[in-house]
Amino acid sequence: MSQFSDDRGAELREFFFETAQDLLQALNEEALKLEKKHPGDVETVRSIRRAVHTLKGDAAACGCAN
Repeated sequence: MSQFSDDRGAELREFFFETAQDLLQALNEEALKLEKKHPGDVETVRSIRRAVHTLKGDAAACGCAN
């Protein structure tokens, strides 16, 4: 799964899951904003894309594969 030592890999995965919770919460809030308050708002769409991109990059960095 990872090229890191077991200790370092576990530390990275723990950090990933902590930050992923924050990113997923932000994604949920932005999606609700887009759905209910401001459909088609470009900044909200950009915010969602940034969060997804960060989540994907962080997952790859800690050795999680899709």
